[in-house]
Amino acid sequence: MPVKNRLTCSSSWSSATGTATASSLWDYEAEGEALPAEGDHSIVLDGRGAPRAIIQTLSVAVVPFDEVTEAHARAEGEGDRSLTHRREAHERFWRTHSRSPRGFDVKLPVVCEGFRLVHVIPAGVRPARSA
Repeated sequence: MPVKNRLTCSSSWSSATGTATASSLWDYEAEGEALPAEGDHSIVLDGRGAPRAIIQTLSVAVVPFDEVTEAHARAEGEGDRSLTHRREAHERFWRTHSRSPRGFDVKLPVVCEGFRLVHVIPAGVRPARSA
């Protein structure tokens, strides 16, 4: 099961407000990481790297940054849920934290992922490790 740390900057996944997230395709390429696919299950980590939830990917689309829709912004569930807030927050994040040397551009390909929350892992609970 992939570990998803791209959601750590938001608490919207744990409050059931958010049902979508967005990642830089350039970051996926820089890390040699496979894109999410419909039906995938992922473990979501909090800011300390602790597992906090399991989600299932429902949809994946790659679109330029400046073409991400208002509906996707609302589904992300962050801030006031507007497209303006989403664009400002994501641009600031990718200018500061992108793992790709390309950084940010208004035509940056964005991996828009829709998901459903499968299970919330309470704080302090560590999944058992298999032998």
